[in-house]
Amino acid sequence: MREVRIGLIGFGNVGREFVRQLLAREHIIAERFRVRFNIAFIADSRGVLYGTPTIRRDLLEKALNVPRGAVSSLKGGVRGESACSAVEKVRPEAVVEVTPSVYDLNTPALENVDVALENGADVVLANKAPLALRYEYFMKRAASLGCRIFFKACVMAGTPLVDFIMYGLRGREIGSLVGILNGTTNYVLGLIEDGLNFREAVKRAVVEGYAEPNYATDLEGIDLAAKASILYSLSMKPISINDVIIENKIDESVEEIVKNARSKRLKVKYVAVLLRNEAPRVKLVTLSEEDIMARVKGVQNCVKIRTLDESEILLMGPGAGRRVTALTLLSDLLLSVHKIWGGGNQAWKK
Repeated sequence: MREVRIGLIGFGNVGREFVRQLLAREHIIAERFRVRFNIAFIADSRGVLYGTPTIRRDLLEKALNVPRGAVSSLKGGVRGESACSAVEKVRPEAVVEVTPSVYDLNTPALENVDVALENGADVVLANKAPLALRYEYFMKRAASLGCRIFFKACVMAGTPLVDFIMYGLRGREIGSLVGILNGTTNYVLGLIEDGLNFREAVKRAVVEGYAEPNYATDLEGIDLAAKASILYSLSMKPISINDVIIENKIDESVEEIVKNARSKRLKVKYVAVLLRNEAPRVKLVTLSEEDIMARVKGVQNCVKIRTLDESEILLMGPGAGRRVTALTLLSDLLLSVHKIWGGGNQAWKK
């Protein structure tokens, strides 16, 4: 049985669900893959909880019930310790980074990833900011250090779009990609189409848990732009979120757009549009009711890919959500194990 030590940075909704899923599935993972993931530390915004040398199951269960920012109050916790210090002390084989995505070069997530790679760890991300801001830098950095970065939880987390592009389309070039990649805005647009006004639709999305109370990054297109930059970097050439053009935002003006489209039997969708050799865009589009993307409802995601050999491929499934994101992180950890066991990192050299 292979024992793999991991460090967890970020202990909010996703971080806690990741621990729950890891505990719930440890026997299945051990039986099927002959590997056991042991959490060596958990870092939150106020400190670090260390294991001796890894955190026992009973202590992990206690950690799930402490308030946010209080994981270091438990036995083995160090108040004020940084995530980077924890990485340097423990030197885990893999680091899972699930802090909130903040698209600023001063966000601690960039240093978290850099220090993890410097200390020989593979990195598994749900935080989009490091790759949305500095994709080329981090991929080259990882390759030069013999590490890898896994990030399919960053885009269309419940559906393995990143794996499909990276492995399923290896050897083929993507000419265009159009995607409904933000479930919150798709849900809001659907409610407006059903007759609610903008404010009513947003309020319901928050109440029903389909939008975070701080939903600005969704409605202003920032989340979609981050995902567009990551997909463009993966499938075409490296860029940053600052290279993405946001043509439209979701605000009160969308009510009239939806109303006019509905009178013509058209559907309004908020999409990322990636065309080879053009800057990616985030914008509202109108689609005929016959278009399969027009039928994507609620918080579902959908991507239409056209390759340069004129094949058209449609991938549809769940986007974000605590549970599917946590399970995707586990999937990426299992991919990381192949490298830990001695596999190369050639697929990640960009």
